[in-house]
Parts: sequence; structure tokens; C-alpha cells
Amino acid sequence: VLTSQSLSRLGQFVEHFGSHKTHIDARAELVDLLLKRGEPLLAERHLLQLQQAEDPSTAARATTRLASLFIEFEKYEEAVTCIDQLADRWGDVMVSPLQEGWLEPSLEGISGAEVAAALRQHPAMRPWLETDRSWYEGKCEIARQNRRSLTPFARTFPIELNDAEGPVPRFQSLVYDQYQNSLILRDAMGRILASARLEDEEKFVTAASAAGNSWALGHLIVMNVGFRAIAIDTLGSSNHQLEAANQKPEQVILWRSDLSSNLILSPQRSTQLMPKKINRGWGPARYVLSDTSRRPIGLVGPVTQSGLVYQKAGELTCVDPYTGKPMWVRDGFEHGADIFGDESFTFVV
Repeated sequence: VLTSQSLSRLGQFVEHFGSHKTHIDARAELVDLLLKRGEPLLAERHLLQLQQAEDPSTAARATTRLASLFIEFEKYEEAVTCIDQLADRWGDVMVSPLQEGWLEPSLEGISGAEVAAALRQHPAMRPWLETDRSWYEGKCEIARQNRRSLTPFARTFPIELNDAEGPVPRFQSLVYDQYQNSLILRDAMGRILASARLEDEEKFVTAASAAGNSWALGHLIVMNVGFRAIAIDTLGSSNHQLEAANQKPEQVILWRSDLSSNLILSPQRSTQLMPKKINRGWGPARYVLSDTSRRPIGLVGPVTQSGLVYQKAGELTCVDPYTGKPMWVRDGFEHGADIFGDESFTFVV
């Protein structure tokens, strides 16, 4: 398998033998092949798993590779997280490449602390590290602009981030813009990190306070927005790359799936979704979007390396979070359930 240069064979090997120690060499080969073929998000997926290895040397090497990947794609805040991990957690660990060509010659055979110091001197990192990113102090002037007309619906709706795993910034905002029918991801300073326009028949209006929920695994974000489950790639979609490659929304959106089976969609009009109150015995009531029959639209559960579970009507579906390919389906559940869990368990309440 290691000499096959086959994405499918290497992928099958790590899928079936991911808990065996031999998966390290196979993942390293797979990461190298994915990067050569222009699949950085999938490469990140396997690097995040190598970063969790019990062997400190393996974890340090994967973290170094992640930092280099983030620098290449101008994700400097994430690169700093990896660099700090190298210095703090694996400062005394010797870093050598998982395979030939994995690291620059200057980063081979030195400690994690030395690698971190070398990465901080990278030409692309130094301007970012030397910039003062603290909030401005002093007088603040507020300007207000009167609305030309009143509307019962807001323009943008937040998509709440439930949890994030991996070296990704926690202070981001993801919203659905009703007028543009687009998903927009911004950093803490309001700069657009990624955006994608939805299909015409996916446009909706609602009086709810939020458009959905989301979960992040590295730079993969999976969300329920309106009546869809949508996965987006935020690694290969920086402003610079969007302008340079003229990246289209379908290149940002990895896959989508319906969460309601009772909606009649039309590209000529927006679908109206109403908030529905769900009473819970263990805490305060919550509000979810409902379809035309007032049945709650399904939610997306946590995204893990093992899969992603979402609900559609009375069915639970587990899919590969990067491709949307179904792995299993179970039925017999009530509408509007809460879904949570981890790598091993899924709870439906």
C-alpha cells in the first residue's frame, strides 16, 4: 500500500487500520499525496489525527507539518497556535520528517522549540507577528443611519458555533445573509474569510433569531442553515486565493443535504420558515425552525473524525463529514431531537 501512490488504497488502509501503529506511515504517505493533488483540507484531516498520536515525536512532526500548511494558505493565526504547541508541549522532542521531503532541511533533526523559533522567522510569519492586533483605545464615535423602510425580517442571521476541534480561531462569526442568499464567515476584526452563495431554491426568510448551528473540525465547518445541512471548506478559501483563482461557491461548499421532506421549493420565491418552541425537561425551552406543517426541521450533530450525524424527519443519518457520503441510517426518532456525542457515542434526546 505504501508504494502504491493510490489515494483510494491508502484511504482504505487508514480507514480499516487507523487504530494500528502501522497507520502512521500510511497517513504520512496519504498526506503527501493529497497535498500533491491539491486536497489540503483532506490532508489537514489526517494531520489532525497524527497530531493526537501517543508518540510525542509523531505528534510534533504532524504539528510542524500543520504549521507549514497554514503558512502556505495564509492562515497565520492557526499557524501561531501550532507553533506555540511545538514550543510548549514538544519543546524537547526531536523533530524529524515522517518521510523524505516532509520538512525543510533546516527543520529536520532539531527540537520542537527550535522548530518553533525557526517558523516564527518565516518571511510570511514575521510581518503578521510584528503587527499590533490589540483593540484601539480612546474615544469612540458612533454614527447611525435611519432605515428607509421597516421590515419584519432581519437581513442577516447568525449561525451559532457549537464547538470547534483543532487549531482554528474561536472568534469567528458565521451568518446567513438573506438579501445575498449567501453564507459569510468573518474573523474577529470583521474581515471576510470565506463566502458562498446558495442556490436560488435554498433561499428562505424567517422571524427566528438564528438561522442554524454549526460545528467545526479544523477548517471544515458543517452546519444546518435553513432546511439544509451544508459543509464548507475554509482552508483553501482565503481572500487572496479567492481573487487569484476566481473560486466559485461550489468550490467552497463541499456537499449539501435536505433536512426536511415536507417543503415545496421554488427558485422564484423564498421559503418561509417559522420558529417553533421545543420544551425540554432538563433545561429552558429552545426554538428551532419548522416547516410548513410546523414540524421541526432536523439538526446537525457534532462533527468528528468518525462521522457526522444529522436528523431528517424521523431518521438519523451518519455521513462522512468531508464528502457527505452516507455511512448508516437509523429511523424511529421523534422530530426536533437534540443530538450530541463524541467519536464513540451519539446521543439523541
